[in-house]
Amino acid sequence: PFLRCLTWIISLFAVSGNLAVLVILLISHHKLTISRFLMCNLALADLFMGLYLLLIAFMDHYSRHGYYNHATDWQTGPGCGIAGFLTVFASELSVYTLTVISVERWHTITNAMHVNKRLRMRHVTIIMAVGWVFSLLVALLPLVGVSSYGKVSICVPMDIDTLG
Repeated sequence: PFLRCLTWIISLFAVSGNLAVLVILLISHHKLTISRFLMCNLALADLFMGLYLLLIAFMDHYSRHGYYNHATDWQTGPGCGIAGFLTVFASELSVYTLTVISVERWHTITNAMHVNKRLRMRHVTIIMAVGWVFSLLVALLPLVGVSSYGKVSICVPMDIDTLG
């Protein structure tokens, strides 16, 4: 019961919190800086992870005390594919974005006195586009037949004691 409750709380906070961050950053009257742009990307990645947790929480609630009745349909159906895609995409994009943020901060600090060596929004946009494409490709592989999300624990809700 504690894990179930915590999953609902975390997923709802992740979705609402990251939506709030996106809305605030995007409707703000301030110029979209590199830092704000990268925060938007990180908020999107974390939003996708929150949606994954929400999907797993819904499936756990739906299959409560009878997961064995739903296991095959769930693990071979579109729900598991969506859950797998969301978690892999969000994880890859989040780690990639955090890496870009770290490198951008390092670059900005080490080149603070060299105006001509600063990163431009165009460069960061291209770097993040590469990250999005990479994350999409990695997350789509199981959906096009390379391995499967149904064979790993990504799709298993919390009630696995009732496997039969």
